[in-house]
Amino acid sequence: MIRTCANILFGLALMAVSVPVSANETGSSRVMLSVQEQKNWQAIGRLNVTGIGYCTATAIGPDLILTAAHCVVDKRTGNSVRPDRVHFLAGFRAGTFAAHGQGREIVLMQGYNRSMRTVDRDIAFIRLAAPLPATITPISTGRGVQPELSLHTLSYGLDRAQIPSIERDCRLQSRIGAVIYTSCDGVPGVSGAPVIQMVDGKPVVVAVASAVMARQKAPMLHGTVLAVDAAEHRLEILFRQFEGTDVSMPDPVRDGS
Repeated sequence: MIRTCANILFGLALMAVSVPVSANETGSSRVMLSVQEQKNWQAIGRLNVTGIGYCTATAIGPDLILTAAHCVVDKRTGNSVRPDRVHFLAGFRAGTFAAHGQGREIVLMQGYNRSMRTVDRDIAFIRLAAPLPATITPISTGRGVQPELSLHTLSYGLDRAQIPSIERDCRLQSRIGAVIYTSCDGVPGVSGAPVIQMVDGKPVVVAVASAVMARQKAPMLHGTVLAVDAAEHRLEILFRQFEGTDVSMPDPVRDGS
């Protein structure tokens, strides 16, 4: 079991109310996507959880959403929230969105425990009540983080909660088991966000943002992203927990190695 150290402020990503902090104040290297750029990333959206807050999440299949487990766990009970309280807004931007999906079923990685801060298991799937429209192209998964490739993140940070931001070309710093230490910029709201690598010119989700390694606490928590490995073999373990699953896990991207 891997636990976060004391300077990781775990779960702050569920704060749903924006505060007036500018990009310059946080020193963020994330850049807001233009309207045109966002059309290429419609599978990434805001995950709104009624009564709790929001995170970032990614459609990796027509009805399959990948996010961080703590985003869909009630911290008072330690149990996952009712699926119908979860709403995925694909391509969310300033109150508009390309598609809406409501949760039907939630599964957490086996052994995840929010109170114990088991970051290495902080991933979850949400099965939607109905598939997203064909206009939303899911992002593929693959074999996990490849150290030689740069990382990219797309997220709804609390400093820009209404418009997605992208950070290109951050790096893998180190890893301990399934826990990925990155140089990627992090603030509350990035939890659940995809960590992406380009494999043969295609975006592939390789990890999921879990927490922020804080280097600044005011005026807003700010630091680097701690992520969880989302390699295909781990996602298959997660996928098998769905009850009565009648479809297969989406095929991962192969890099020819």
